[in-house]
Amino acid sequence: MAVSKKQQACVDRYKASHYDLIRFNVAKGGKDIIKTAAQKHGKSPTVYIIDLIREGLARDGLILPDRANDTNADADAE
Repeated sequence: MAVSKKQQACVDRYKASHYDLIRFNVAKGGKDIIKTAAQKHGKSPTVYIIDLIREGLARDGLILPDRANDTNADADAE
């Protein structure tokens, strides 16, 4: 089903106000390797990368919020 321009604009405004966008580059071929690894774990590349980041942060005693505006992430860790 096609999304109207007005609906897409609303989605874009929501994303801009609730999420941070992080872009990064990998060497040629890296994207395919990440996609293959994600498929092996039954995840999308985005979910796979976020899960890896969460694991690394957990080792440092930090918690990445599950949802936008989840400000109680630090309190949940205590």
